[in-house]
Amino acid sequence: MRRPESIAIVGLGLIGGSLAKRLLVRGIQVVSWDLDPQTRAKAGAAGIDCVSDIEQVCAGEPDLLILAVPLHQIAGVAGALLPNLPARTIVSDVGSVKAPIAALMAELGLASRYVGTHPMAGSEQSGFDWASADLLLGAPWVLTLMPETPRTGVELMMSMVTRDLEGRVHPLTNDVHDASVALVSHLPHAVANELLTVVGTSEFAAVAIGLAAGSFRDGTRVAGTNPRRTEAMLLDNKEWLEAAVRQAIAGLTRFADALAAGEDVAPFFDDPAAIKVRIQTHSRQSGWIDFAALDEGQWQSELLALGARGGLVTAVEPGTDRLQVSW
Repeated sequence: MRRPESIAIVGLGLIGGSLAKRLLVRGIQVVSWDLDPQTRAKAGAAGIDCVSDIEQVCAGEPDLLILAVPLHQIAGVAGALLPNLPARTIVSDVGSVKAPIAALMAELGLASRYVGTHPMAGSEQSGFDWASADLLLGAPWVLTLMPETPRTGVELMMSMVTRDLEGRVHPLTNDVHDASVALVSHLPHAVANELLTVVGTSEFAAVAIGLAAGSFRDGTRVAGTNPRRTEAMLLDNKEWLEAAVRQAIAGLTRFADALAAGEDVAPFFDDPAAIKVRIQTHSRQSGWIDFAALDEGQWQSELLALGARGGLVTAVEPGTDRLQVSW
């Protein structure tokens, strides 16, 4: 399975910058661009080839073009790149929501060259100053598939993630991805913001803040930093997030009603404990898929079936097209 030899990265924030730094360590040819001249200067000082004009990004005909800009900038950036996009270049992105980006790529006529990805890593910080070659090391990457998704692009991404980032690939559809991150990423951001607000607006705020310890810090770690970025991320997935927020509100309302009525609240504590035990004690199986042996009608269904049961591609066997998988 072919490893990408050249990669273009547009956007050098926390994720794009970290990816560029890691690929540089791995000896992969990287060319990059960022809208901010200061970020471009910092990237250049770090040894990353950073061009000054977005039209130059694809001059070297990279194997992969990875868009690492906020979702609201992708349309403009992709439009600027499109006239100079080589026919051989696969387009990808690292956005935290996939369905809107996939729709945009279809509108631009790039569906057959697009592979959506989302690295499940990051921090409460943002920007190139916080980028690190180790941030994405070992992280799971969602890889989203549509009927038009190019097999070549999937192979390039799986090879890069498993080999150069020592990560795992979780193949999913766009909707399954967006619904899942609403639960485990976007809802926690919303809850963390609300927890800060509840404390900050209380008449006991001064004392409560002075008493705050580990549980409060853990529960609010992702809140309050770069609120515009968080707002944009959550709004991009508002349909799935609304359902998750309403489910959380319903559960808390039942808990509050039970407290007021003096009723049994044990299930509120026991049900999550059982789920946590399930997560901690889950044992995984592993096996191999001969990717080369799968025809055009099989390779997507095989990967999606793996992903649907929580499965991951954990490695590509060197010199072959065999995939090591775990579920």
